[in-house]
Amino acid sequence: MRSRLASGGAVAVVAFMCFAAVTASAAVRSSVPVCKTGQASTHAHPCTKAASKSLTTTAPAATSTQANTPPPAPTSPPVPVSDPNPDTGVPNPDTADQGVRVCGCDADTILHYINPMAGQYELLIYNTSGIGWINSVNWLPPAGMTVTAITGSSGGSCTLDAGDISCTASGSGLAPPRCTCETGGVMTVSFTATGDAPTFNGSWWTYYGVVGSYMQITSMTPVPYHIPSFIPGKTNGV
Repeated sequence: MRSRLASGGAVAVVAFMCFAAVTASAAVRSSVPVCKTGQASTHAHPCTKAASKSLTTTAPAATSTQANTPPPAPTSPPVPVSDPNPDTGVPNPDTADQGVRVCGCDADTILHYINPMAGQYELLIYNTSGIGWINSVNWLPPAGMTVTAITGSSGGSCTLDAGDISCTASGSGLAPPRCTCETGGVMTVSFTATGDAPTFNGSWWTYYGVVGSYMQITSMTPVPYHIPSFIPGKTNGV
């Protein structure tokens, strides 16, 4: 009987010692401070790393039907966009957009030289906006270039307005892109101009290019949905 009691007492003592050791270890860990930014734990100055939190978000994948569906036609009338400084014009392509958009993010323009010696040019206007449909625009030629005539257009109708090219898009306007990483509707304007012809110095021709031209968006129709900046599941144009 004594041997059993002694054995049971030894087990109890060992269990108590283990419990005391675990409690002491937990107390030591709780007393160790959290490492500061850039601090490493050392024997002389121990510290523990702060637990990091991870956040995972998933975006719904676009179906093939959604990707190929054209944007719905606008249901509201176009919204006029006023020039913030009609006396001096605007120094940047899209400052006419409510007077605050100063980046070239609502439209892209490309000028093609058809026959610069004959003064023939082609202007392409693309909708790259995250707002919606582009209904009308003005293209202002650079200083020294004089537009003499509009010879053709597609995607809208254009006229000369005090030396500028003023265009109204056909139908609902130039459609917005599926995402701002792509282009939407496009309008093409053919015109003739003087003042940008190349010069010949007896040995070669010098083409000066078109520097200083810009475009104003004069009316748009916002879409009632968000135009994303990327297409889910599509990477590098693939």
